[in-house]
Amino acid sequence: MMSHKIGRRQVLKVLSGTALAASQVTVGAARGIAEPASLRIGLAALRGAPTIPEGAKKIRATIAECRTKGVKIVCFPETYLPGLRGDVELPPPDQPAMECALEAVRGTCGNEKVNAIVGMEWVTPRGLENRAFLISDEGRVLGYQTKN
Repeated sequence: MMSHKIGRRQVLKVLSGTALAASQVTVGAARGIAEPASLRIGLAALRGAPTIPEGAKKIRATIAECRTKGVKIVCFPETYLPGLRGDVELPPPDQPAMECALEAVRGTCGNEKVNAIVGMEWVTPRGLENRAFLISDEGRVLGYQTKN
């Protein structure tokens, strides 16, 4: 997986680029009037899942539901996988499970053609990070924002 850390301005630039591409003005042939297109953004407020695989399954189902509702970008809660430490008792970090979950979510984004911002914890040489991965509707990780 190729990804790189991106800053807040770059995340907004990527999302703005998506919004700009989606909001290009179209001309109504019958009326000759410019009509702005719209971009539907979903905010997923999901209850926590007891395991990382179950949480990934909920994310994937939500992405699929977003496609049926015309949502182009869906945002998930901070560290939805595995959950926000300190709020509830969580098992020790499981990086292989997180990598597997990210791959599954990437595949779903690509299959459903929905962009997603997914909050996950991530083990790095610097320690445990709280990351928001930006995943394209092609299933590519465009980057991530770390909050620590």
